[in-house]
Amino acid sequence: MIVSAILLAVRQPWLGLRLAADESGAVKIVAINSAGPSASLQVGGGVVSIAGNEGEPVVLTALDLVEEPDVAECYVAFAEFITRQRGLSAALRSGTVTLALDDGGRVELAPADIRPLSSLPAVFWVQLVVGGGSFLIGAWVWSLKRHDLPARILTGVGLATMPALRSGCWSGKVSHAARRPP
Repeated sequence: MIVSAILLAVRQPWLGLRLAADESGAVKIVAINSAGPSASLQVGGGVVSIAGNEGEPVVLTALDLVEEPDVAECYVAFAEFITRQRGLSAALRSGTVTLALDDGGRVELAPADIRPLSSLPAVFWVQLVVGGGSFLIGAWVWSLKRHDLPARILTGVGLATMPALRSGCWSGKVSHAARRPP
């Protein structure tokens, strides 16, 4: 499970940008990975939208950059968030993306097919360690006391945390693929 979570996270298109919303909600470039496809861009510039080869541009908002989507105000906002994430994913997977910048310029980039391990956020690694550690502790206790009900329950709980490793991949979601620091 841990290996599959890592593979799922690194097999995402990657621009090598870290984006953040300013106090007005405008999306700004706050860091650029010098080895990434966006190395020619400047920190401090704004990104208005991202468009793929054939799709409509997706105008970026502060909500696109949240760590967890549960901050959406209502179901409609959450559904809109998911639709926008699908649009961003399709754009990044289309081969070439066009970033519309706040100065009126446009930049065409080819996202990297695989993002470097070093670009994965700390929260991703924490979730892997917690999930894997829970499983290992549960398995260890079960190996010592196989017939004790509490040991079986602990093992079950440890095993149940393994599917939660996929939530770590949310930390590497499409908008985050563009926003992780170098």
